Amino acid sequence: MSSDDIPLWVLIGLPGSGKSTWADLFMGLDPPYGLISTDRIRAQLYGDEAIQGNWGTIWAEVTAQFERHVGLIRAGTWGGSLYDATNTRRRDRRLVIDAACRAGFNAIFACGLMYRWRFV
Repeated sequence: MSSDDIPLWVLIGLPGSGKSTWADLFMGLDPPYGLISTDRIRAQLYGDEAIQGNWGTIWAEVTAQFERHVGLIRAGTWGGSLYDATNTRRRDRRLVIDAACRAGFNAIFACGLMYRWRFV
């Protein structure tokens, strides 16, 4: 990647496949990566990540976080960001990519986790 890249990793996988565990690895990098998580947003908005809530409200927060994260990456605070959500439908991934590009991300990577994994 070049120094002008604003990277976003879009994690793809069923619930329980290890997306959040994988994302935690990036949090320890130097500089660390920021995390945009629909589960965390649900917990923040509704007090529990299991409450599905209103998708429009959740999506508005996702896109607002995209914009904040781009600013933090440009400032050198973070090395990139991760978007942690199920993202299994191609149509949904396309919406995520379009919104991320509008926010300023210019290096977008998809990471599919097919099976649950663990550290040994």
